[in-house]
Amino acid sequence: MIHFEAKRSNIGYLDPKLVPPTAYVLSRLYYLMPIGVLIFCMVIGRSVTVCANIATLSVIILALFRKETRFTPKTFVDSLSKSATNSMMVVACCACAGIIVGVVNFTGVGFKLINAITSLAGDNMLLLLLMLMVTSFILGMGIPTTPAYIVVATLGAPALMKAGVMPIVAHMYVFYFAILSFITPPVCVAAYAGAAIAKADAMKTGFMSMKLAIVAFIVPFMFVYEPALIWQGDIRTVLSASISALVGVVTLSAVIQGWLLRSCSLVERAVLLAADVSLIYPGMLTDLCGAAGLVLIVAEQWVRNRRDPVPMAAPIIPGD
Repeated sequence: MIHFEAKRSNIGYLDPKLVPPTAYVLSRLYYLMPIGVLIFCMVIGRSVTVCANIATLSVIILALFRKETRFTPKTFVDSLSKSATNSMMVVACCACAGIIVGVVNFTGVGFKLINAITSLAGDNMLLLLLMLMVTSFILGMGIPTTPAYIVVATLGAPALMKAGVMPIVAHMYVFYFAILSFITPPVCVAAYAGAAIAKADAMKTGFMSMKLAIVAFIVPFMFVYEPALIWQGDIRTVLSASISALVGVVTLSAVIQGWLLRSCSLVERAVLLAADVSLIYPGMLTDLCGAAGLVLIVAEQWVRNRRDPVPMAAPIIPGD
């Protein structure tokens, strides 16, 4: 969405001189290894404390490989001090979330909310998903990531599991929308922060952020109707669903922004919309139909670009 918006608005591109060389970036990819270690430890069933400690130890070990990142006694103590200071906010949020969860469990509010939502939705899965989407928005407004998940996992996820949705899918669905509340007006905390930095109107920034992330509001629905997108199934099914969904999301972005390789006409957008629906809907036949429609528009715009190239914007140099 942001790429198509930049191309459509002819914003420009970053000066290549300011882009780090590929070799420089690749040589430092091992910095991501602690995240992989953390995930691996969680997958093999270690406790949260053990996972965190092993991942932290891997950071210290990896830092030894380069002089620029190697710890000295002073930098090591400073790192521990900053880590403790920065963790205070997370600790406070988790403590408050624990209080909320305790109140919900002891008062029975969660049970009543689940019964109310499931009774209103009945057997209509789409209606249930829409109601939980709004509920997750409200519960996640203005709350940091960790407590937001704890709250919606306690109140929202059980309703989906009661309807027969897999636990991991239910939790990902409500968590996704709880986090999206950060860019959803009226309580769009991230948009307010961005508007303050850019000295822009906060509400306009919120609606623009919502527009640019509109595709993200569809992804959680795809989780429910195609669990393979969160690796529930064999590898062939997972790869097929992931590729189809990825192409479908890009196609939907082109439809909304009216830009693919160049500006799209109404007919092109209509064809892309039909292709997008086909790609998002699970099934090999629909995927092939959607891919055919997308290839048709890409080929047509590629030919037009060869005949009538789109003017390229000037590079953006920070400070100009």
